[in-house]
Amino acid sequence: MQKIFSTQLNGIFTKIQEENEFAIEDTARLLAQAVISGGTVYFVASGEMKAIAAEGLEGPEAFPAASELSDSDIPALTSTDIVIAATGFRNENNELLDLIRKVKDQTDTPVILLSSRKEEEASQEETWDACIRLNLRGGLVPFENGERYGIPSAMAGLFTYHVICLTAKEILEEYE
Repeated sequence: MQKIFSTQLNGIFTKIQEENEFAIEDTARLLAQAVISGGTVYFVASGEMKAIAAEGLEGPEAFPAASELSDSDIPALTSTDIVIAATGFRNENNELLDLIRKVKDQTDTPVILLSSRKEEEASQEETWDACIRLNLRGGLVPFENGERYGIPSAMAGLFTYHVICLTAKEILEEYE
């Protein structure tokens, strides 16, 4: 089981990189711009994806100007800020989506969404400044009863977050 999970997870990571190359670069540029201009990096996440917010707010490489996003922050947002939103599956968290839609409707703050979506969902990528699909549809490991287990949403999200941050760091080094 461990080998199957590891192989499948590695495939997910590779697919994230290959299918989101431009969105990752765009996100890293927006993140670098926020850092250079003294903006705040806002995080909003749901469920297990709160690990991404925790990493950006409290991790060993946390942003110096980082905050969790709430409704009360929206009036103060500017174009120098950035919002990174994360949810496991887009169709499972309307509160988070409503909040970031308010940000898009009421401000010119860039919004980045990290999530998976069910194939039957209508595409909403145009709503966000960048949307990085985590490419999860369910469990990675099949069991004898026919069910699949091991949905690594947070792992895929953290992998993506670190790829974005490393790319932004490269951009910032070139800027200096």
